[in-house]
Amino acid sequence: MNSDERRAKNNVEVAALLMLLMLPGGWVGCDRGGAPERPAAPGVPVEREEAPEVVAPAEPDVDEVQPPGPPEGPLSFASWPGREELHTFDLMWLGGEREVRLHEAPDASSAQVGQASWMDTEEIVWEDTRVQVLEPTSYEVTRALELAGLAYDEDFEELDAEEVRLALEEGEQVALYQYGGEGTCFVGARDQVLLGPCPNEEMGLRKVTRPDADVLPQERAAQGAAHPEVKERWSPLEQQWWVKVRHNAHSGWMRVDDAPVEVHVRLIEGYE
Repeated sequence: MNSDERRAKNNVEVAALLMLLMLPGGWVGCDRGGAPERPAAPGVPVEREEAPEVVAPAEPDVDEVQPPGPPEGPLSFASWPGREELHTFDLMWLGGEREVRLHEAPDASSAQVGQASWMDTEEIVWEDTRVQVLEPTSYEVTRALELAGLAYDEDFEELDAEEVRLALEEGEQVALYQYGGEGTCFVGARDQVLLGPCPNEEMGLRKVTRPDADVLPQERAAQGAAHPEVKERWSPLEQQWWVKVRHNAHSGWMRVDDAPVEVHVRLIEGYE
């Protein structure tokens, strides 16, 4: 083969190679150094977990908030059961040689400071009197009403007490703690204690009868468990009557309704 024939053959091979390189993907297919690319896999949608929605607690409706009820016992009152204005009482010992305990305060849980006893029919001189109310009598408000009275606390002075007026709604509770004399009572409502009118149905208050209540105070008096001489009107469900006495070297509080004594109610001297 002469030189012209060889040159023509080389030109044909070069032309064929150029045509191959010009084909789509020809360069990649002729690149021996790189691996053929794989088509990308179609994307798979990924479901994202959404955080749970935090719901703020609903604020209570103002109209649904229940007003506070009356103060609960025990509460102490400077009084005596059935107390009436211009009246006082005398105590007569009928216990023979029996002794009673004297306490540091008008409370059965207080410390015992001594014991005391008197001669039969001897008058017991007392210095102070307290009624501790353990459970009041409850009344339910049957219609909207206004409860007015004097604010009461341990340092209560009737002439200096602040007047309070409470607007009560149907269904609220009123507590009767103690009779205050001259048609007034110590009552409780809306977390306050007042000296005001005694509760009755005419003013929109209905007495609540407790299913498991013990016998009424009037029945206890008739059975001899309390003193019939002391009026039992407007009484709480449970109370303790204490007087402060002095006996020999001891001074303390004696529980009257648990002692062998007789009670005599009388007008204060000068008002007969």
